[in-house]
Amino acid sequence: MNEDSTLIETFKNHLIKNGFPEDEFVIGLSISPNKNADLAIVSKDSGDILAIFEVKSHGIKDSKNVVRQLNDYDKLIGRSVSKYAISKEAGKIVLYRVKDDSLEKVGSIPAIETLQAISKYNKKVELKQKTDFLKYQCYAFILCLIFILIADFNGSYLLTVERLGIIVVIVGISIVPYSSILKLPGGFEFQRNKKTNKE
Repeated sequence: MNEDSTLIETFKNHLIKNGFPEDEFVIGLSISPNKNADLAIVSKDSGDILAIFEVKSHGIKDSKNVVRQLNDYDKLIGRSVSKYAISKEAGKIVLYRVKDDSLEKVGSIPAIETLQAISKYNKKVELKQKTDFLKYQCYAFILCLIFILIADFNGSYLLTVERLGIIVVIVGISIVPYSSILKLPGGFEFQRNKKTNKE
């Protein structure tokens, strides 16, 4: 077992003794085909990533690079998660959290209930951002369609069945990425299945 693995096990066991569920820890969590988190806490109920840890057993020599590595996880996951760096300095485990694009030394991580609450809040923020973007996108399509209809009425643009079909296809393709939050009148709702991050 190398030094990073030893540090991960020591830190994980410390958290378990302080009330964290053992079955919610994932070592080497795959975030993308070529990106793995050293350690993560993943909710067994929702599959959401509650916290991610980058391990530096020989100390943190380049804090900006560590912050960049941790922030990359947000981009790959698609939303903000709680991010920490674990280091060993002078024989002691030192914990840092990412705050304002820098590392801040902390004594411990929040309780599991707090991490769950933070995760739920971040998901709500993500959902609102997607909903707002979809709303403005729909407004833009409606305006474009109105202009096309006016042009068709004036005879300056001929709206054929083929052209109308193309417009419908373009609108559909634009909405598909947000289908997980799309609700239509009449009670119809489309939701895209999401793969769990836990392996």
